[in-house]
Amino acid sequence: MGDERFDGILLQIAKQHPVQDPESLMTTFLSFIRRKTDFFSYPKKAKEVFDGVFSKQCAIAQEAIKAKRKAAAAAEKKRTVKKPKKKSQKAKTKATPAPKIVEVDEEGNDIIPAAAPAASKTSGDKSNDDADNDDEGTGEKPNPGNGGEGPGYTWTQTLADVTVVIGLPSGVKGRDISFKCTRTNLSVKLKRGDKILVEGKLFNEVHASDVMWTIDDNSSGDGRDLTVTMEKKNNMEWWNCVIDGHTKINTKKVEPENSKLSDLDGETRKTVEKMMFDQRQKALGKPTSDEQQKHDMLQKFMAAHPEMDFSKAKIS
Repeated sequence: MGDERFDGILLQIAKQHPVQDPESLMTTFLSFIRRKTDFFSYPKKAKEVFDGVFSKQCAIAQEAIKAKRKAAAAAEKKRTVKKPKKKSQKAKTKATPAPKIVEVDEEGNDIIPAAAPAASKTSGDKSNDDADNDDEGTGEKPNPGNGGEGPGYTWTQTLADVTVVIGLPSGVKGRDISFKCTRTNLSVKLKRGDKILVEGKLFNEVHASDVMWTIDDNSSGDGRDLTVTMEKKNNMEWWNCVIDGHTKINTKKVEPENSKLSDLDGETRKTVEKMMFDQRQKALGKPTSDEQQKHDMLQKFMAAHPEMDFSKAKIS
């Protein structure tokens, strides 16, 4: 795996290059190495190192692509599965237990259990009451990647991003594609004939400047796939579709994986660590971080004012 410490810096550099022109980004990196190091003073050795790193990263990328295709293929098979009958009677309201915190995983990393997705409330007339109150929710069952299908594409998601895989005819290249993504809309077309592949309003906003797309041969070898990756602006919700009006999934049946603290951004990580610490302290009958802070402040004040009587002082 690569070193992710510099992702922020490298991402800012990448944003200043055309998405459709990876050669310009590669030229920038290699030009820097040429001008600032003696790497190219030994051409044969330099080529061996470059080829080795390229081959390794290419192999990792192919494994990731295979995993996405596998999820998409599994979703395709489920299209023919008969839908379960919807419950005719209102289900009883069930209390959802609060998630418990698992201390550490096998590698010693704190694990945050994935919370159950919140039920989305929709307004409607009385005829929709049964569907709204049904504990099983409405919509198609999510595929193994917690996504679903749309006309001509499959999609998967995490809380952070959405990945859309669009089927293409064999031989299609990047220059044959007209691609546009704003924070609220997605448009993918074939330039020849102006054929629309995917177009419409997104379920919710994305970070348009971070959207990436690639084209690769599909697993069956009879065509190509265009893979779009979009980072959600709200990374605390599950999407029930990619494009408004397309087939929806039942977000109540999404099965998120547990997250590691190392996956979170700095501010969120601090908040979660504080919550975990306070929960442990309460379980042990000890003061929480806020209570301890108040106690420490009182102790400092008492030390600074020995002339005062604090025998009846209480921390509220």
